[in-house]
Amino acid sequence: MKKITLFILALGLTMGVMAQKANVSSTTLTSNLEVRQAEMKFGVKTDAAKTPSIFKPSAFNSCASTENPKLYTFNNDGDTLYLTGSNGAFFGFAQHYPVTATVTGVAAVLVKAYNGDDIATNVMLTNSDFTQTLATTTYQPAAIDGSAFAVYQYNFATPVANASNFNVAIRIPEYTQTSSDIILATTSVGCTSGLTRYIYFQDAWVDITTMFTTFDADFMLFPIVEGNVNGLNNVDVNSLTYVYPNPAKDQVMLASSFNMDKVEIFNIMGQKVYENSVNGISTTVNVSNFAQGTYLVKMFTEAGLATKKIVVK
Repeated sequence: MKKITLFILALGLTMGVMAQKANVSSTTLTSNLEVRQAEMKFGVKTDAAKTPSIFKPSAFNSCASTENPKLYTFNNDGDTLYLTGSNGAFFGFAQHYPVTATVTGVAAVLVKAYNGDDIATNVMLTNSDFTQTLATTTYQPAAIDGSAFAVYQYNFATPVANASNFNVAIRIPEYTQTSSDIILATTSVGCTSGLTRYIYFQDAWVDITTMFTTFDADFMLFPIVEGNVNGLNNVDVNSLTYVYPNPAKDQVMLASSFNMDKVEIFNIMGQKVYENSVNGISTTVNVSNFAQGTYLVKMFTEAGLATKKIVVK
């Protein structure tokens, strides 16, 4: 067993974690995901010449930034394991992008918790259901910083033109007592773009929310693109989401052309007065007890964040 100590630069704290090879069959998937979370500063690193641009959804940028990456852990029979690292039960992570773009590579925010064997692992671009790998490259765990999270850019040998409705994915080395231990950063819980996130579990890609219903966070995993990204931005999502009646008195219907993860409502003071999880394209909110006035509605959809104003009479 190895004692791993990470220095949390942003908080000025030190976190000790006992890392063990995970026993998948005994993994407790209903554990509290925020048993421990660290906030770290990072720099920008690249494996090649300067790349065109890292694409981040506009909803992601408005809710969180890569200036405050997080790591999350869970309990496995009393042991603390990384949810987004190789000493947990999961050895791959992916984020879905419902856009069209020429993709030249993948950017990931990573940290090395333990320096062990240097095993080359994969970074991938796949189609929407992981049945086809569109491009792949490898990275060396030994090249990843062990002092703090950093942005790493991995370029494909040949750009994938007009990739559409794709996943960007990274495979983490499966942890052994002598292997490197690599962790992928996430946003804070609640700072999600609404994009679907996947973990590689028992030889299959699985939507993380089917296993951890409370994991409302994005993986810091982005496509590197050339030129423009054609697809939904916040303006498009807003035009395809609806609040009615407006003004409202008793009830209000929140609807979208896209599946919603959750909705939040804030008063003009910025105080959250309502929050509810949603797994569908519509939900009804009782506003009869709301004070009269204007409210901001946030609807977290699979295509990004939509914001609307509603007046309660």
